[in-house]
Amino acid sequence: MANAREGYRIIDEPGPTRGPWIAVNPFWPLLSLVLTGILPGVLWFLYNGRALGSATWRRQVVVAGVGVLGSLACALALGAARPSIPASAFPYLGLSLVAWKVMIGYLLHIDQARSVELYQYFGGRLGKGFLLLILVLVLSVFLSALAHNQSPILGALFGERFFLS
Repeated sequence: MANAREGYRIIDEPGPTRGPWIAVNPFWPLLSLVLTGILPGVLWFLYNGRALGSATWRRQVVVAGVGVLGSLACALALGAARPSIPASAFPYLGLSLVAWKVMIGYLLHIDQARSVELYQYFGGRLGKGFLLLILVLVLSVFLSALAHNQSPILGALFGERFFLS
């Protein structure tokens, strides 16, 4: 006979989370990723996935890592090619950074959209995403200015303004 502690478990059921986690609808981290660079948005996605107790959190970590490394590679390639690219074409090539981060954000959003529905079904409450978005935007603008002064490549993690201007 099966142990009493063993029971029916849904594979996608949110895992237990401990601590002061604030889960939000994944729309808000996606919006922050679109409005800022890849690093603030991806970090918020990872935090939100953990707060949701997402069954796909490990996959989200891999996608986030690939996203950040891909943004750095793209920024390095654009930085190295800048002298040989006409100045009028450079902003258009800089859009590759935007396209990359939106693709990564969409993949993370798809994973978390499934989890948030289950999270709410099992009694989880979502926080106010708009307030956290304002906080992320303010921090991102501040960190972007600091990072951009150090290196445009480092600044690409917080925003693409160097490559789009």
